[in-house]
Amino acid sequence: MAPGVGSILAFAGALVGLLAGCSETESIRRYRVPKPPHRMLAAISIQGADAWFFKVTGDREELATKNAEFEAFLKSVRLPGAAGTPGADSTGTKPAWTLPDGWKEATSATGERVATIEIPGKDKPFELTVTRLPFPQRSAEQYTQQNINRWRTQLRLGPMMPGDWDKETRQLAGATGNKLTVVNFVGTLPPPGQRPGGMGMGGMGMAGLGGASGPDGGEDADDSPRSRPPGGGRAPPAGDPADLPFTFTAPGEWQSAPVGPFAKLTYRIADGSDTGEITVSSLSAAANDLLANVNRWRGQVQLPPLMPAELTSQVRVLQLGAAEGSYVDLDGAGTSGQSILGAIAVHGDLAWFFKFKGPAPLVARERERFETFMKSVRFKPL
Repeated sequence: MAPGVGSILAFAGALVGLLAGCSETESIRRYRVPKPPHRMLAAISIQGADAWFFKVTGDREELATKNAEFEAFLKSVRLPGAAGTPGADSTGTKPAWTLPDGWKEATSATGERVATIEIPGKDKPFELTVTRLPFPQRSAEQYTQQNINRWRTQLRLGPMMPGDWDKETRQLAGATGNKLTVVNFVGTLPPPGQRPGGMGMGGMGMAGLGGASGPDGGEDADDSPRSRPPGGGRAPPAGDPADLPFTFTAPGEWQSAPVGPFAKLTYRIADGSDTGEITVSSLSAAANDLLANVNRWRGQVQLPPLMPAELTSQVRVLQLGAAEGSYVDLDGAGTSGQSILGAIAVHGDLAWFFKFKGPAPLVARERERFETFMKSVRFKPL
């Protein structure tokens, strides 16, 4: 054997052994990622002074089989305009439509929700809600996008970026020529009884954006007085936050009030005929999308939404002990007659919402007390 050949063969053998060893330890591993279980089929249409919301949620796979029927239903919708418009009911307040086979209307008008339509399902019917709210007379495009992103909050999805809209939405025409913006989203809804947390919006949401209980009635991201059952629990006494991760001092003039399952503290303030409410509530930290939540609150007092570049100038930073808060003062005296003072802070895995809403004159009179209250809030170290 030539000199050096043995060394070369020995090196080659060692290299083969090394590679063989790697192949045993570095095997390819496969992971199964569960698919999001839920689907939302929804649409928004703006007609004159009204905004209309159509929405159904449920099992991802089963609801996918209803999409064609859902779109056929939307195309049949005849929205009312002025009283007597063809297609409206006798009061001029409810749309008319053609229901697909097996669909049936389950309830009559109740407040903002004008109808609930049952769609046949394997185990139980899906509920399609039809809701009407006053359109706040601002950019229809922004209003629609704002609400669609709130819906994404409910499915724990992130907000859509400007380049996503054409890919993620469809435009349909109803029977009266009204434009419908339609979405078909897949995500994860919260368990029954738990409020949507979301991307967050707040929800988004905001949860949410829009009225006191969300733009399509009943889905606000942090506090909805209408969701509180009568005779709910009492708020912890002012200055004794036994179960809260922060200390605070509430003004003696504030009256502790019953709280629901989502509010941790509630105070009511009365001055003559003016009454307002202060709530402190929490959601998953995923709900802390500041712009979305500020715009949701702005919608509640009929102020136009902010664009991202405008947010910084409208928010004050508060140091709340071990947490930092963002504070806004939303004066709706010239729009809804209502104002909101609010703050949002993240502590651990929760986002905390502090909100004072009431008639604009009352909020103005109580502003100093509310701000003193906020300055007293001290979150405990984690």
